[in-house]
Amino acid sequence: MHSRVLAILIRIFFVIASIAFLTGAAAVAQPATHIQFSFQGCRNDGSIILPIDGKFICPDAAYTPGDLKGWHELDLVPFRLTTSSGKQKDVSTAYNVAIAGAFTTNHGFPGYDVISTPTINPVSDASCSVSAGPTQILPSGPTSFPNSVNAGIVRILTVNQDPDTTCVFDYYQRLAIGSSQNPGASLHAFIFEQPPDFANHDSDIPIQDQPVGQSISKTMTAVQNTDHTWTIQKTAPANLRFPNTCDPNQPASQPVNITVTWTKMAADPFSITVTTVISATNPAARAITINITDKLYSGLDQANLLDTASTPVGGVVLQPNQTTAVLTHVFTVANSNNAPIAFNDVATATYADPVTGIPIPQTTTATASTGSPFGGGAVFDNTAIISDSESIAGAGLLFSADAFSGVSGAFDSYTAGTQTAGPVLWNSVSQGDSGSVTFNKTVFVTAPPTQTTGTLADTATLTGSDFSVTGFRTSASASINISADAMVTLVINKNVN
Repeated sequence: MHSRVLAILIRIFFVIASIAFLTGAAAVAQPATHIQFSFQGCRNDGSIILPIDGKFICPDAAYTPGDLKGWHELDLVPFRLTTSSGKQKDVSTAYNVAIAGAFTTNHGFPGYDVISTPTINPVSDASCSVSAGPTQILPSGPTSFPNSVNAGIVRILTVNQDPDTTCVFDYYQRLAIGSSQNPGASLHAFIFEQPPDFANHDSDIPIQDQPVGQSISKTMTAVQNTDHTWTIQKTAPANLRFPNTCDPNQPASQPVNITVTWTKMAADPFSITVTTVISATNPAARAITINITDKLYSGLDQANLLDTASTPVGGVVLQPNQTTAVLTHVFTVANSNNAPIAFNDVATATYADPVTGIPIPQTTTATASTGSPFGGGAVFDNTAIISDSESIAGAGLLFSADAFSGVSGAFDSYTAGTQTAGPVLWNSVSQGDSGSVTFNKTVFVTAPPTQTTGTLADTATLTGSDFSVTGFRTSASASINISADAMVTLVINKNVN
């Protein structure tokens, strides 16, 4: 279908959906008379992992009417709506209000794709009740969405409360995969006081810093006529945050642990062993389920499928703010005159939401390829050396490598505990079997108060003992996003005689 025809059909769909929605809502809409609204969202300083006591509700101190930070793709971002009714005789005791968010932005990227049904906070008056209409997707035309919104996701609420009472409602909105592509402060959430006319939005809350996307990555090797191949992977936090460097009570340094794990594969002589290790990064502050299908092809195109591997039925649970090796795909090709001279591999990840149960339509992919395998026919790479190199980038940021545990090794021209920008090099003693090493490191903000961003980049390399013959070497990398905020509070007191 031509893109112009598709665009016309989409526009017609939005118009029809909007007319139906607005017409149906108008029949039951009740204005809010003498009702005051307060709209807040949760700001994550990096310490909030949800759920808390089984609920996707933040501590009260984390809610703010200002910009939100610290949320990433597939997070369920908590919001809070507070309604206060007056004492007037004609005060509304039953009325409508709409909660909404940007479904797509004018940048062409997704935003929020789920709005939960609000729950009543225990601090609310006993007369408070709320019912939520169905989720609707509306174009920005018939509403007063900001110019940054292409289409909005909306739910109209019907609220009941007695005069002179206060109600507090908690709900969340899901950040879709792809929302990290929106530039900072262009992705908004809103409330509307006058649905279905949407005459004005009471307030809106943008996500200020750019979220981190869900992603998968892979390493791939193909080895011919060797007894042993190895894999290597890393486990590290996805993000590290200094919430307020202006506050002397908050630390200007934070510890971080990075683990390197390697596996020695079983012997398989006189063959080509192709090994792909696929890792997934979940930057969200909650657990997500991932399913990966990996397809191995001969050559450098997708014409000849050799093998397919998948994660177990039901998927793998990715813990919050972690990069984890999820799937190892090993395939052996007999050594013959018809053996492929190159391989390529395509991995596709789908995601499931264990909380909402609402489908996640987007996918992520990772590709890799390898040229001609190495020959030999002897027992090669029975042992290996693991090397690790780490450095930090970002103004006012340093780190120290304090200690390591798991195997024997040594730093190269570096004294443990010394603050540096790197690179810091470490080499293991010769390893004859699978193992791991954990590095204990500290990240420093050198001159608080400061506001900065940076990355702590770490690459581990495994080199076979017969590298000069086989050329066997594989590596794994991890990058920790670092952000430091400097926030002050201004209080203005005014007295009027």
